[in-house]
Amino acid sequence: MVLLSHTNDRIKAQIEVDGKQPLELERTLALGYSTFSLEAWFAIATMAEKRNVDLWSYQSADGRSLKQAIDYLLPYVLGEKKWEYQQIKEYKPSAFYSLLLQAAIKFKDNSYKTKAEAIKSSNKNVFVKLFYE
Repeated sequence: MVLLSHTNDRIKAQIEVDGKQPLELERTLALGYSTFSLEAWFAIATMAEKRNVDLWSYQSADGRSLKQAIDYLLPYVLGEKKWEYQQIKEYKPSAFYSLLLQAAIKFKDNSYKTKAEAIKSSNKNVFVKLFYE
């Protein structure tokens, strides 16, 4: 299937084995853009499901995956690790909230939902409330 092959190639090109997204790390708002990129990947994975393509469980031979990407960002978003790249404006962890709720469902891992509770504070996004809470 063309969609699957092309998308898998993009995951391999844009997500490293450890989960880093190197194209986003070159930016001055690296954590923000890494989050935004992951939001786009999650949207693509959701749309791909309609074509019976499972990007949620896709993993390249060397371990590149959407799960690896969220797991890489998570300790930085939660403040457990210091971000090593540029982020010239304040990062709002609430931007990661919906990703964690989706991850809990798609990866069948409630620890993501637990971690989402730590950054829930001010998320008023009606779509998040409708679909994930």
